[in-house]
Parts: sequence; structure tokens; C-alpha cells
Amino acid sequence: MENYEAEMQSFIADQKYEALINYCEDLELSAAMGDFQAPYDILLISYLIVGDLNNARFLWKRIPSQTKQQNPQLGALWSIGQALWNENYPLFYASVSAYEWNVMIGTMVSILIEQFRQKTFKLLSRGFSMISTNTISTHLGLSPEDTLQLIAERGWEEHPEIEGMFKPKPIEEILREGSSLADLQSLTNYVVFLHK
Repeated sequence: MENYEAEMQSFIADQKYEALINYCEDLELSAAMGDFQAPYDILLISYLIVGDLNNARFLWKRIPSQTKQQNPQLGALWSIGQALWNENYPLFYASVSAYEWNVMIGTMVSILIEQFRQKTFKLLSRGFSMISTNTISTHLGLSPEDTLQLIAERGWEEHPEIEGMFKPKPIEEILREGSSLADLQSLTNYVVFLHK
């Protein structure tokens, strides 16, 4: 794997996660015929970064049991995948901080956290007319103090009569052509999940 590490680091530095996935999938196929270990951990976290939970699940199922036992980092990554699959925000944030990652995986976990937090913040901004500080903190994995600082920076207003309730300020975005229906479906699923 050391021979391929520089190539993988290049994909990560350039934020080319789809290309990294393709590269790692090719390595996985080559590893099946060779005498080196496939970069399962890099492939798994890459799937999580791009939001491809189905392929992450299928990868987890095809990783040999012996490899899973020899690499506890894989199990820790899969805990993150399970939290995302189950839309369990507290477990997601607990899982990302519960393991001491190697440098490359740690970098990718940090990217995943930031992407997840930004996506969640956008969904909260769009999905609620009023939301509590505790709900925001839970979904963003931040302390109440950090949450208050973030929402103040984003211009959210506190409800004048109900302490701890805030009115989200919509995030202005340029809609990508052809993506509005998918965005609406994602938002609908998220709001339905929040009200379960």
C-alpha cells in the first residue's frame, strides 16, 4: 500500500473523492490477485464522504473477516457508516471522536465531519421556521456555546418570547440545474426524520 499512498494523498489533497474511489476499487481488484492488502479503510471513508452509503455497506460485507479483525480502524469507520445509515447524529459525532485515526484517515474523517456539519446546517436552515438550541447542538455535534456562536455568525434571530428558540436565516444558494427535485426530496426526508 505504501507504493499507492502518494497517489491517494494526491486525490485527497485535490478533493477528488470519486477518482479516489475508482482508484481504490481498482486496487481492491488487483489485491485479490496479488499479495498486498487493499486499502479498504480509504475506500470506506471515501464512500462515506461522497454519501454513498449503499456501496459502503457492500464494501463492509465483502471485506474478509480476518482483515476486519486485524484492522480495528475499519470497525471504527464502519461505526461511523452505521450512524450515518441510521441517521443517528449523536452516535455519528461520538464515533468520529472515539478512535485515534492514522494521519490519512484522520484527515478524511475531519473532511467528513465538516461536510456533514455543513449539509446538516443547510437542512436545518431550510427545514425549520423555529428551532431550539439543543436540537441544533445535537444535529451539529457542537457544544451549546459553540452552537450559539455559530448561529449568531449566521444571523439567526432568537425568538423574542421563547428563550432558547431561534429563527433560522435561510442560506442563499444558487440552485444547480436539474437538482431541485432531488434537493426537495432530501429536505423532505430530513424533516420527516426530525419529527419522528
